[in-house]
Amino acid sequence: MDIIISQIVSQWGVFGLLLIGIGYIIWDNWRINKSKRNDNNMIMSMMNNIGGKINILEDKINIVDDKVVELKSQVDNRIDLIEQKVDQLPISNLQHIDIVNAEKHKNHLKQMDDLMKLGPKLHRIIQVANNNIGSDHIFVGSFHNGNSSLSGIPYYKFDIIAERFAPTKISRDCEFAHMYKDSDILRYDTLPSLLVQQGLIHFVVPAEGDIELSNYDDIIWRRMRGRGIKQIAIRLTRDSNGSPSGFVGVVKYDMNKLNLNYLDECGRELEEIYKDAESKELSSQK
Repeated sequence: MDIIISQIVSQWGVFGLLLIGIGYIIWDNWRINKSKRNDNNMIMSMMNNIGGKINILEDKINIVDDKVVELKSQVDNRIDLIEQKVDQLPISNLQHIDIVNAEKHKNHLKQMDDLMKLGPKLHRIIQVANNNIGSDHIFVGSFHNGNSSLSGIPYYKFDIIAERFAPTKISRDCEFAHMYKDSDILRYDTLPSLLVQQGLIHFVVPAEGDIELSNYDDIIWRRMRGRGIKQIAIRLTRDSNGSPSGFVGVVKYDMNKLNLNYLDECGRELEEIYKDAESKELSSQK
């Protein structure tokens, strides 16, 4: 390096060396500035790229903000509609209750009217049947579900809903309705089950000898003996679905023969008026 500088000085002198130094300084500054410009350009390019991505992100944020505003508007509208409906609910409920109550009242009046029409028909049938059967007392029973146990098992009950008899004819005869009011079938032995199985049953209760009824139902047998009843016959009645709905029965205080064929006919007549009333009730509900 010293030899090169000595040659430059010998050929160009100190002034030439100075020019070379100045030239080097100028070149080195140019090189550094160029590198800085390249770096600056790269930085500016990166910044522009980042700026573009920021702009894209801002556009997407603006889109999301617009969607949020739109959804908020829709939610507010829905809330307003719900609040309007909630405000109207009490009025609607009151109107609905009034309509339901009016309908219930109308149905109740119709049922009362049907009952008033059914009652005379039923009593005419059993009055004629009592004479034709040759019985002293005729009674009509109806099955119903009164109450249920704590486990929900229903009690199968029956009421005597109509009867015809003549206390002037048999002084010791009495009304059955108050004796068998809301009476549970499970209280008795197998007589109700026997009635459902056979459809028509007939028992004679002599003072001595055969006591077949006591084998089926000791409670009813003792009641009949205590009141002096000699015979009992009961015919099952069914509804339109074929399910047991009740019964018609007769008792006699002597051993004269009962016309069980007419008892069977009486049961069919009662089933017909029940089914007719049932069909009218169903048609009124449609």
